Amino acid sequence: MASRNMPSTNKRKRGKNEDLDAEKCKKSKLEPGGNSAKSTAENNNRFLNGLHILIISAGIQKFRFDIFKKQIIKYGGIYMEKFTDETSHIIVDEKMELDRLCRILKWDSIPTGVKIIKSLWLSGCLKDNNLNSSANFELDNQEFRVQSVKNDLLNDNVKVEPSTSNYSPKNEHSPTKDHSPKKDHSSKKAAYSDADSDYDEANDRALPASPKGHKHIPTEKWVCSAASSDKKKEIPNKNVIAKLEEMAKNYKNSADKWRSFGYQKAIAALKTYNKEITTYEDAVALRGVGKKLADKIWEIIQTGELRKLNEISSTDEAKTTNMFSDIWGVGATTARLWYTQGHRTLANLEKNANLNRQQKVGLRLYDDLKERMTREEAGKIEQYVKETAQKINPGLIAMACGSYRRGKQTCGDVDVLVTHPDGKSHKGVFQKLLHGLHETGFLTDDLVTQDDHSTQQKYLGVCKLPEEGSQHRRLDIIVVPHNELACALMYFTGSAHFNRSCRNLAIAKGMSLSEHSLNTGVIRSHGEKINKGTPLPTPTEESVFELLGIPYRSPQERDH
Repeated sequence: MASRNMPSTNKRKRGKNEDLDAEKCKKSKLEPGGNSAKSTAENNNRFLNGLHILIISAGIQKFRFDIFKKQIIKYGGIYMEKFTDETSHIIVDEKMELDRLCRILKWDSIPTGVKIIKSLWLSGCLKDNNLNSSANFELDNQEFRVQSVKNDLLNDNVKVEPSTSNYSPKNEHSPTKDHSPKKDHSSKKAAYSDADSDYDEANDRALPASPKGHKHIPTEKWVCSAASSDKKKEIPNKNVIAKLEEMAKNYKNSADKWRSFGYQKAIAALKTYNKEITTYEDAVALRGVGKKLADKIWEIIQTGELRKLNEISSTDEAKTTNMFSDIWGVGATTARLWYTQGHRTLANLEKNANLNRQQKVGLRLYDDLKERMTREEAGKIEQYVKETAQKINPGLIAMACGSYRRGKQTCGDVDVLVTHPDGKSHKGVFQKLLHGLHETGFLTDDLVTQDDHSTQQKYLGVCKLPEEGSQHRRLDIIVVPHNELACALMYFTGSAHFNRSCRNLAIAKGMSLSEHSLNTGVIRSHGEKINKGTPLPTPTEESVFELLGIPYRSPQERDH
């Protein structure tokens, strides 16, 4: 599974770092074996000594994979053929996403004590003959949510306890074992009735789609099939939810992902529970809530406080890592690293920490970016981008998505999609639009720009309205072709929970859904696509809902 058993079909050009690796290998073949002073020095510099390294081959070209394997052994490391509890480092391609990695390794949760690092880090170590810091290359699992079938269902009769996944500290580092309950493959219903996660990935066979291109399955119990609760109504149990969200954040920032996940399940259950909890029995009956969490919920209801939260939140480590995690571009891993390095204040970070460019921006604008903006301010930002775009081409469409389109009264950032109805005039607009927004001083800081290898162009940055007293705000601009607009609107509008449910429903139907398209006829093996399928026509958001077989939900109803 983790060893190189699938040849890459993506024959892309070698990147700069791949050429460096290849040159290093070529050069080593030309040098006499171990006779020169340089060769002796290299052999003595076993900077990978003690590291147990696993390489995930997906996305890494074979020649580069082979170089890595040889160099790991050469410099004292131990190459791992598969993941075990001894694995200390996992090397992945730069484009690897955590949810995909978990499917490859069949993880239910991310084990503690293992670093997941982009391959550029290893390239740099080999180039420098040194064990470089991996801080800027680690995949940050702060945003990762373990995809759980039972967490996403609306069936109150389904309950998820830690025991259902066979989880215990003893097997925490053995994710290659099957942690999920075995499905009854004699019944199609058993395979999908409690599925809001990747459909039947435990099956060893490649699963082709049906002759019509997708499977017909019931959708009533999927989160995305139901409207989110009416936000005009007072949310029952709001105080309980707030306390549990603080607990989830604290555990997430302390690398205790499993407990954080447990709290997230309880929060999701409470948000769909449309009446006030008045008895302990109500708390125990919540979907996905076990006795210990029910005890905490009941404690909050009775006292208005949670003793455990007060204890955790009062520690210096929790206060500091939570503060650091609020810096844009800083995840839980980096926040904890800075704490262990002795940093305690933002001023100390600015003076002494090794910050990348994005983190410097996030630190400088800490107060502005942390504060949520009003709906009115978000609307003004949308209008400014729209007016600038229409100066370039009056036919361009620009619309804000995210929490603004879902009708929220405050927004953390603004996502603006830009397109043109003719399907071609959006081309060439991206750089012109950014130039125009920079020229007026509206864009103040650039964070990330993705302008190649995709039909969509994305900009992440910081803006500031030309008004007295205005603050810096996070702004994302995405230029999309018109034939991808419907799927892009779905992707950039829905809450994380809603979007995950839609994607997993598509998978269950033998399809795939992304911000680009809804594809049918997708074939998967071991959770990996071996045939991407064919994009379906999706002229409107309504058409996407229809093809998924669920009722259309307005943007305001996608706030799960």
